[in-house]
Amino acid sequence: PGEVGRAAVGQAAGTPELRSEGLTFAEAVRTRTFWAIGLSGMLLYYTTLAFVSHLFLHMNDLGYELGVAKYALSIFGLVALVAKFGLGWVADVVDRHKVFFACLGIALVGVVLLATMQKSLVWAAIVVFGLGWGGLFTLYNMLVVNNLGLKNAGTINGSISFMESLGGGLGIWLTGVLYDRHGSYEQAFRLLVVLVVVGIVVATQVRDEVARRRAGVAQPTGAGVR
Repeated sequence: PGEVGRAAVGQAAGTPELRSEGLTFAEAVRTRTFWAIGLSGMLLYYTTLAFVSHLFLHMNDLGYELGVAKYALSIFGLVALVAKFGLGWVADVVDRHKVFFACLGIALVGVVLLATMQKSLVWAAIVVFGLGWGGLFTLYNMLVVNNLGLKNAGTINGSISFMESLGGGLGIWLTGVLYDRHGSYEQAFRLLVVLVVVGIVVATQVRDEVARRRAGVAQPTGAGVR
C-alpha cells in the first residue's frame, strides 16, 4: 500500500507500513518468543510425524486388518485439513493465543488416547489429534508474524521451520528405535505425551514482541534470551 500512497485496511493513519514493522532476525533470536515458538514447534512436529509415520504399523500390531488400517491416514489428513481452515478462521475472530493453547490441549488429548494402547480408542485418537494438529499447523506460522512482525518474517519463519523439520525427522527415527528396542510402541507413545506437555509449557513464554517494542520495552543488546 505504501508504494501507491495508501495505508493498509485497518491500519491507523500515520503509522509505519506493516511490512517494515517488526524485529530483525538478529533481534528476534535474542528474544524468548523466538525460541519458545521454535522449540514448541519442534516438539509438536516430532510428535506429529512420529504419530503419522507409525500409525499404520501400530494399528497392525493392535490387530486391525490392513484393509481397515489403510484409511487411518486419510481420515487424519481430512480432519487436519478441515481444522486448518476452521481454526484458522476462528483465530481471526478470537484471540489467537487462546486458540493456539486450545489446539495444544486438543493435541495432548489425542496423544493420551493413543498412548493408552487401547484398540477401541485409536480412531478417537486419530480424529482428536488431527483436529489439534490442523489448527497448530496454521497457528505456528501466524504466531511468528503476529509476535515478531513482518520485517524479517521470511528468515525468522524459515529458521523456525528448520527447527520443526529437525524435530519431525527425529520423531520418525527415534520412535522406530524405541519400538525395535521394546517390541511395542508403548514407551514411544508415552514419550509423545511428555513432549506435548513440555511443548505447552514452553509455549507459555510466547509474547507479542512487536507490541512490547511499541510500548517502549528495550530490546536486549547481549546474547542472552529474554
